[in-house]
Parts: sequence; structure tokens; C-alpha cells
Amino acid sequence: MRFYLFCGMMYSLYKAGVWLYFVLIRMAAPFNPKAALFYAGRKNLFKNLEENLPTSDAPLVWFHAASLGEFEQGRPVIEGLKNKMPSVRILLTFFSPSGFEVRKGYPMADYICYLPVESADAVKRFYDIVSPSLAVFIKYEFWKDYIDEAKRRNIPLLSISSIFMESQIFFKKYGEFMKEALYSFDHFFVQNESSRLLLEGINIRNVTIAGDTRFDRVTAIKGQAKSIEIAEAFKGNELVFVLGSVWPSDMNVLYPVINSYGDKVKFIIAPHQIEEDFLRKMEDKLRQPTIRFSRAGLEKTLDHRVLIIDNIGMLSSLYGYGEAAFVGGGFRGGLHNTLEPAAFGIPVLWGDHEKNSRFQEVEGLLNAGGGTALTSHEEALLAFGSLINDPAKRTTQGKAAGAFVESHTGATQIIVNYLTQKLSA
Repeated sequence: MRFYLFCGMMYSLYKAGVWLYFVLIRMAAPFNPKAALFYAGRKNLFKNLEENLPTSDAPLVWFHAASLGEFEQGRPVIEGLKNKMPSVRILLTFFSPSGFEVRKGYPMADYICYLPVESADAVKRFYDIVSPSLAVFIKYEFWKDYIDEAKRRNIPLLSISSIFMESQIFFKKYGEFMKEALYSFDHFFVQNESSRLLLEGINIRNVTIAGDTRFDRVTAIKGQAKSIEIAEAFKGNELVFVLGSVWPSDMNVLYPVINSYGDKVKFIIAPHQIEEDFLRKMEDKLRQPTIRFSRAGLEKTLDHRVLIIDNIGMLSSLYGYGEAAFVGGGFRGGLHNTLEPAAFGIPVLWGDHEKNSRFQEVEGLLNAGGGTALTSHEEALLAFGSLINDPAKRTTQGKAAGAFVESHTGATQIIVNYLTQKLSA
């Protein structure tokens, strides 16, 4: 009896926490742009959903992603499913503005909106309107009321690209109420063996180790890479290193590298954010001839050693012009996508491995010999110098990076096959 009372109390705390979170978001909305988007995006949500969700006799599959990163893991599955079953309708929901605002125009989804606030009435109304044939939660997303209501309505539930760790609430005594929610899932497509074993430890065996769908995504991106004339002219016959999604904390480590080696290798810098202050600061600190993409011409680029990309959207293609790549975000604890450059078969470097060791693809790249983690500008000078002066090492690391990506593809097909069988049954 005490155990059930305890579980009930923890569930009540969970509900109170969700409610308090949304209250705080509403209070912060006038002062915080992200909170404002979060709140405004949920106004008239149900009315818009009722009026704009396409209706037909075709099945509807609901995909839910927390944010942009999770969407990128679900994206190959959405596109693979649409290719196999073009008539299937796709509803895509996001929890965070950083996902919704970037991908609200994604053409492969029939309708895109925020996830409604998790309350009993909102959850029921959502399912009444949407009536999905199947629901897919991506990676870490587990909303208990949505899960429980799907179970009550006999809506099949899948979790894809999921990772489970001992530190998660499902494996704690106080998290029994959330562990119960996992039993409502029809199938889990997890990324690794340790996740499977954790689920097996709580008697969940409807699990497939499919891997990470991002490997399929970056392989597809490589195949779709665009030709960029200015980048091609800038490269000429020289070595080029691409510095992708870099932040100020990354550049503080990389300035000495660029200034020291700019006569031996050219650098393409694609900042994560393209605010004017950051661009000017880079130009002020770089002692090599530098030009912005927006000001470059096919002839002008020949006289410069650094090309700064002052637009968004071409980084994945730019990696194709590099002999090595540095991926930013590591020094601030939010490493960006290391798999994109690895897919091109080039060595990959990044900052502060200790902060980013939780990313299993980072560990995989290191173990495969295709990646290098840096902690200081001294290490960066040594690592970049080694790759510049040793072509054999560059080739060996690049092949290892490419092979690592290639050996982990296939997750998408496994999941799509399951989905099509489920929808055709």
C-alpha cells in the first residue's frame, strides 16, 4: 500500500512540475524571446489543428520530437515512410521553439505544430482531433499522459533512436510511475546494446537495436551535396580545413591555428550564428587575408586564405571541399554534428571531449581513429599541424571516419519496414 501511495505522490509531483513549467514560461514570455515563441505557438493550437490538419482515409502517423536534434533523427524515417507509402499523412509536433521555428516549413509533413500542454483535457482533445493510426516518439521524449491515453485508445506506440541510461527516472525507485509508461510501447528501436540491457532489466523485451538514424541522414546529405562555385574557386588546388558551426569559445582556441598555418592551408569558417559583432571580431583577430562569402567573387577568393560564411544552410555541402574539419560547440558543452563531415571521409576535430563524451558517436569516432578531441589552443596547434604536414595520417584518419559512418547505416530501413508492416496489417 505504501508503495502505491508513494507512486501516486510522485506522479502528482510530476503533474505539478509540468504545470509549473508552463506557468513560468507564460510569465517569462514578455521578457524572453524563446519563452514568447513557446507560449505564442500554443495559442489557438487546437483551432488551427482542427481547421488545417488534412483529412482523408489514409492512415496518419504522428511523430513527436523535442527539438531540432531529435527531428534530425526522425527525419530519415519520415522520408523513408513517405517514399514507401506516399499516401500516409504525417503529423509532426515539437516541444521546443528551436525545433518548430526552424522546421515549421518541412515539406514532408502534412501538418506541423507544437505539442499541446500536457493536461488531461488537452491530451484527450489532441487525440480526438488527430486520431493517429500510430504514434512515434523520438529519442528521449516520454510524456506520460500522452502515452497512457494512446494505450487506452489502442494506438500503437513506438520509440525510435532511443537511448536509455541508468541515471534516467525509469530506473530509479522514485520513477516507478514513469517506468510503467514504458510498458505501453509496442516496440523500442534503441541505438545501442546498453539500452537494450537496461530495458531487459525491467522486463521489457520488445526491443530492436537498430542504431542511430543520423548515420543514414548524413549519408544522404553527402549524396545531395551541392556544388558551390565560390568555395570551389577559393579552394583551387590547395588544402582546405572547414571550421563548422563555430562559436566564440571555439574561435578563441582556433585563432592561433589559423594565424599560424594560414600560409599552408586555407580555412572556411561557418559560424553557428552570423551576428555582425561576431563576424567583425573574427576579422579583427585573424592575421590572414580574409573575405566574407557575401563579398567574394570567383576571382577575389584567390587572394584570400580565410573564407567566412555569412549565411546559413550550406555547411553540409562545404564539408565536401575540406581535407579535414573542426566541429564547433564542444567548448560550450553542446557539440554540433560530427557525423556530417565524417560522412565525407575526412578527419574530424572538436573541442573539450570531457564535456561531450556522452555523445556515443563522438566515442565511436575516437575509437575508430577518425576523430581528435582538443582541450586547448596548444593541442589544437599540434593536431592541426600534424594533419597539415602528414598526408598519410590525413588519409588514414579520413578513411576511418568514413568507414565508421558507413558501418553504422541501416537503422532507417529497419524502422521503416516495421512501420509499413504495422500500417498495412
